[in-house]
Amino acid sequence: MLDRTADRRLCPNLRDYWQLLRRKEDDRYLLKSQSTSHEILLSPEEDYALRHFTGQFSVTQIQKRCRQKYLRISPDFVEKLCDRLLAEGILSENIAQPYLTLKPEAQWIEHPAGYWLLRNPNGTPKWGLFQKEIPNLVYLFFNQESYQIIQLLQQFPLETVVDRCDYSPRELQQQRQILAATGMLAGIDPSLKKGFSLNPLQLLYLQIPLFDPDIFLDRYCNRLRWLWTKTMGFCLPIFLTSCTVIGWNQRGEIAYAGAKLWQFYSYSLIAPFIILALLVVVIHELGHAFTLKRFGGIVPEIGLLLMMLFPAAYTNTTDSYRLPRGKRLLVIGAGILIQLTLAAIALTIWNFAIPGSHLQTIGYLLLVAALFTLAVNLNPLAKFDGYYFLMALTGILNLRGRSRALYINLLTGKPILETKKDCWILALYGPLSLLYLWFIFGFLILQILQWFWVNLPQITQTILIIILIYWLCSKLFHSSH
Repeated sequence: MLDRTADRRLCPNLRDYWQLLRRKEDDRYLLKSQSTSHEILLSPEEDYALRHFTGQFSVTQIQKRCRQKYLRISPDFVEKLCDRLLAEGILSENIAQPYLTLKPEAQWIEHPAGYWLLRNPNGTPKWGLFQKEIPNLVYLFFNQESYQIIQLLQQFPLETVVDRCDYSPRELQQQRQILAATGMLAGIDPSLKKGFSLNPLQLLYLQIPLFDPDIFLDRYCNRLRWLWTKTMGFCLPIFLTSCTVIGWNQRGEIAYAGAKLWQFYSYSLIAPFIILALLVVVIHELGHAFTLKRFGGIVPEIGLLLMMLFPAAYTNTTDSYRLPRGKRLLVIGAGILIQLTLAAIALTIWNFAIPGSHLQTIGYLLLVAALFTLAVNLNPLAKFDGYYFLMALTGILNLRGRSRALYINLLTGKPILETKKDCWILALYGPLSLLYLWFIFGFLILQILQWFWVNLPQITQTILIIILIYWLCSKLFHSSH
């Protein structure tokens, strides 16, 4: 919609439904519809002007920019261009079109914690290693003020919302760009990303999507309903408490048994330990997935996780954000509870198996694997279950990002919008997470430098020998011809 009652009125954004192209045969330009065959020819001056129809510039501003690039255009060039677009039916002068339109499947959810969720279960699919296209569940989080602004943008043109709200067109345009980039807007579908790009930070936490497990979870969720019954809720704590007491009383024997196993088997224990640790992690992730499915959620993705190049698994439990805090804590805690249960089962096997048997050794390795992965997983400074559990417990979304933003705003003198209670949590979490990352990166860098320091002479010699062999072979090859 174009309203020219004042010079400060903005020209509408045409990018949602129209595309500017250059013809190869005569170097002229086209304005082409993205959904129909409608197209019109443009001059270079008109093409340049239409590239500013982004919802941020007025007719006067675009005219000024065109005059700076093309000195000979008429003083009413942009006005005439708007008249042409009106005649072609591209712009409407009588019907006020809203600035943005969400997809029909995009759903607003008011969370009890005081924020709004925008949920799209049919986002642009992901590329998977075992499945070409994995369904993508997309969530966006908004505070009450942002939610109200988006509601206005869904009802009125941008210039009307600018008049009503204390926001600049650029700030409102940024909201639209976020919605467009995540595939929330009607008529806009971000392209499917195939494969994945690798950067040094991903070596700490690299996710590789594999396939969509939702059909499998649907099939077996009802068969496992007994896991969430009151009987299980009564028996499991008793079993875990008993095993905890037994394990604490046997801590000396357990440590001694580990030393004896290492003395006897040494490095041959590493491979079975890694296999059992992977098994623990896979069952742990299935605990998250089945619990979320039990509460009516969607689990669209399961994949391979590389933590500092150590293989593990992950499941996409983003749909847990729409659950109340108590149920979300249960989804997060299900994996932790499974690890504790596996450790208790392993301790029981170790105690009742024949001493020195393979079954007792497996029980001991499973116990260590379950407790080791549990300790790693409970770390709230890395993005494991401990981190998400802390977010659910405090009600602070994006805990790491907001803690960093708190210190950036504090150092740059910008206003701090966090509540007093959240400020204390963020102020404590920020330095701890930063020190943790420095420690991890520092440890990795020192290990790499130490390895190069010890092995560099051998590597250099090997490379020189390979170069020498290649040079001799190339000489012999050329001399034979």
